Amino acid sequence: MASRRSIIAALVASSGLVAAQNATAFSGPGPYPEGQSFLDDAQVTTEKTVSFDLFYPNEGNAPRWQLITRLEQAAPPDSAIPDASVLNTVYDFGYPNGGNLSEAVAASSGQLNQNNFCVTILESLLPSKEANRYNADTESNASDGSCRYALRDQCLNAINDRVAKTQPADNGCRLSNLNVTDIVQCEWIFNEETKLSTYNLLAPELAGNLTGGFAHITSDPFDAGNTTFLDIAETRVHMVVIDSGSTFTPLCVKIDAERDQVGSASIARVSMGLVAAAIGTVVYAMV
Repeated sequence: MASRRSIIAALVASSGLVAAQNATAFSGPGPYPEGQSFLDDAQVTTEKTVSFDLFYPNEGNAPRWQLITRLEQAAPPDSAIPDASVLNTVYDFGYPNGGNLSEAVAASSGQLNQNNFCVTILESLLPSKEANRYNADTESNASDGSCRYALRDQCLNAINDRVAKTQPADNGCRLSNLNVTDIVQCEWIFNEETKLSTYNLLAPELAGNLTGGFAHITSDPFDAGNTTFLDIAETRVHMVVIDSGSTFTPLCVKIDAERDQVGSASIARVSMGLVAAAIGTVVYAMV
């Protein structure tokens, strides 16, 4: 029989909780991770919808889209953590006149690439000083400066210039070939812990798998009585960048714009608490 020490060491190593510096265990396209169907029954905790258009300047007749950022919670099966919960952050679009992504892209064939509709999701936290500069007044049209306050114009302009000079990766997306930490004008925003994920939502393998959300960020299990992960998700700046054809549109949204960002130090405390709880469960079971 394995020793108590070896079991605990294996538990800590396999959980990855000690290293968790954001609330991400899984991320990817679609509304939740593959094989995690228990999230079908997740309850919506809160959500925010902002409007935007993909063409700037807008002469008044551009199709109006919506970006929906939704926080959901569900109890995971077979968790070692008592009263466990998982937080799933879902990003979804509301399309002009209803319909779906393919129809919306086809309706704007003069501006959007009919084969590549790329979205880039910021999975990590911005520095709190910058995140707290977010301006909720931009939410009526998030394409008109919603990221300007947190990232500032010089960073956004530098990203835009770099993207324009970047060739697409194999997935058809330019941001997949760009390292934002190399952009000097953004050095106070992005660092070695910055994590961005890019998906081509028109890729054949994603067709039909985007109902209910085009991307997700899913946390590790945690004690449902601890609201830290939820506080982080509500107070951080969520950034989605759309790159297709002649449009490059960064969108930023903060679900609870009245509160300051809860930072990564809180996540580290939660992670250590989860390891302690899981170890306690193992020790109790071996007594």
